[in-house]
Amino acid sequence: MYHLKPRISVIGNSKKFIEVLQRKFPQPLNVLSWREIDFVKRESADIIYVVGYDYASYQMDYSTYHNSNIKSPLNLIKSLSNEKTVIYYVDTEHSSKNYTYSRYRYAKYQLGLALFNQFGDRLRVLTIPTIVDDEGTPQVRGNLFEKIVFKFAIKAGVVGVIKLREVQRCIIEDEFKQLQYTELSGKLLKIRRISLVDRFMRVICG
Repeated sequence: MYHLKPRISVIGNSKKFIEVLQRKFPQPLNVLSWREIDFVKRESADIIYVVGYDYASYQMDYSTYHNSNIKSPLNLIKSLSNEKTVIYYVDTEHSSKNYTYSRYRYAKYQLGLALFNQFGDRLRVLTIPTIVDDEGTPQVRGNLFEKIVFKFAIKAGVVGVIKLREVQRCIIEDEFKQLQYTELSGKLLKIRRISLVDRFMRVICG
């Protein structure tokens, strides 16, 4: 049973997710920066939201990229949790392909798989495609050129989208589900790349 007000930690400091969680919960949130995972103070939580990704890791060596997005956040989540903690994980949209050339998809999926193996039915997942605002502008990290190219890809119908307000509604209304994770293999993931290249490798190759 939770305390009068459950203790809530959020891993990842994305503004769009923090704002909606602050509306959902009246109590203060323990927000932990993704890039400072190894240095944050560990405080036990009843609920943990995992909403982050280290976008600088596209150009890191493979070992650092893997630690930053899978191993380190998993260790942090384990240290924050107890036998009743529920994990809410915002994952990227899944694909029917059991392989990927995308560092982003691979890391998000592997973290989900690790959480599934660790927490079982205490893991709740919300899978979402690319987020856009009401004008259709993609809410993605990157420079102006990358955002323009990505917007053309959306208009061409090769990238699935969801509006930000719909994502916020899903979070407010707890539309997280229990998902079964299987194995996903990664291809050419040791090659460093910019985020735009990673996104298009995912769209074109899987």
